[in-house]
Amino acid sequence: MPNRRRAEALVGVLRISTAQCHVIEVRPRRVEVDLAAVCSTGRPIKVAELTVRRRAEVRFVPTSARAEGGVKAAGTVAVVLRGPCVYEIPMYCLVDVPPGNCARPMVLVPGFDAPLEIEPGTYDLYLAGGCAAEGEGAVEIAVELTAVC
Repeated sequence: MPNRRRAEALVGVLRISTAQCHVIEVRPRRVEVDLAAVCSTGRPIKVAELTVRRRAEVRFVPTSARAEGGVKAAGTVAVVLRGPCVYEIPMYCLVDVPPGNCARPMVLVPGFDAPLEIEPGTYDLYLAGGCAAEGEGAVEIAVELTAVC
């Protein structure tokens, strides 16, 4: 995208839902995240805490993306879980509005494309990423945490 500038127009919503699995507790249950801050800081930002009572498989699943105005945006956001173990889950091209602005590597990513098994413990949930945007408007991305126990 020509004339890239900081992704000031991005607003993200991370919706955390673990209804199918009662061995995982997330605090807070719903998090609204400013993706501009995530994409521009260059370091992970803590957004929640995850308590896993026994081994479970998790996936971070994008559920919707919408844009208002003439904004174009592209980028990758990673979920980082830090606790007894450290897990990093890159969500390639999570930000891709309108679709087709982002080139994604052709790999299956555990925790994004397929379930990722995580060990019991308490984890800090961080988001980190890199995005570019141009134009005016807003982008909203929704992601849900699903778990299989």
